[in-house]
Amino acid sequence: RLISAQLQGNFDKEINEIEERIREVRANLSSAYPAENEKNLKSLIDRLGLPSELDIAEVLGGRFRQALERIEGKVALIFSDEPGYCYGGIARVDLGGFSVEFPLYIEEAYEGDVLKVKSGKIGLGACLELYRVAERAIIPDEAYVSKGSEILEAGRLEPSSVGVRGLVRDLLKSINPEAGIMSVTFEKFFTIVKLPQEALATSRKYSKETGQMGEDLVKRLEEFRGASVVERKTLGSYDFYTYDPSESSQPEGRRESERYIEVKTHGRGGEWLRLEEGEAEFARNCGQKYWLYTVWMLYGPGEPLILCFRDPLNNPNFRVIEREEEMIVRKKTLRLGFNVPNLSIGQGE
Repeated sequence: RLISAQLQGNFDKEINEIEERIREVRANLSSAYPAENEKNLKSLIDRLGLPSELDIAEVLGGRFRQALERIEGKVALIFSDEPGYCYGGIARVDLGGFSVEFPLYIEEAYEGDVLKVKSGKIGLGACLELYRVAERAIIPDEAYVSKGSEILEAGRLEPSSVGVRGLVRDLLKSINPEAGIMSVTFEKFFTIVKLPQEALATSRKYSKETGQMGEDLVKRLEEFRGASVVERKTLGSYDFYTYDPSESSQPEGRRESERYIEVKTHGRGGEWLRLEEGEAEFARNCGQKYWLYTVWMLYGPGEPLILCFRDPLNNPNFRVIEREEEMIVRKKTLRLGFNVPNLSIGQGE
């Protein structure tokens, strides 16, 4: 309702009317009927479309700001039934004679292999949705997308401008059918990757082929970063050793840029990663120089994603479970599951 008033140029008048009606209700409250008073106030709040005190407290509170600071300017990961991307930011809408701006939350999902803007929220609803995402998000150290022969930083992704305009038009027309939109711009502050929880069934042949394709993709990524790449797969503890060519005169072990990279690949989704005992021991010994590169969505829909985690065994994104598994011979492995905190408000996915 307030956005509708803003669109019509009656924002101040609307605020004054709301304040006056609340004063009238409060003047008529009777301490003898607290239950009836509460019911009347709730009815008024619902009719006016006002947010609840809890919603306002969450959005204005320090915890909300801390949650958003955690994901701002980074790529956040959440697990979902439907893969895709979400974006949060500010929409600026030119309505001809004047303009408005408001928080906007955008959800993109796949139709086949094509990403399309599907839904979104504005105003307080957008803020609350971002808060819910931020509360349960996993933050990789680096994130990339493979688009054909190109590798892109995932943080550079943007929603379709045509899709954003259509979404804003639909959201505003549900508030004010007369709103005439001249142009829409969107300033992005948040990028969220939605990965499916479902993992594809595996076989030995599938695992070998998938693993090789993931390793080839990571090698391309490191070359895209400008690193010198040395294959170390035959050692059995990790897959690649990489470093900045400017440090080639330094011996291995003393290069600031060096990475010992282990690659784990998912054909689609899945919440667990596995390190064998030798891999885990090597990861512990390397500490901050050990990187776990996780490839997702190798077989679609859409483009494969590469999410990179530094020192995963000491990374708050993960919980580590030690177990024994039958793998031709019995081996001790570590299972790494993502630490996804419980939502504190509302309903998540």
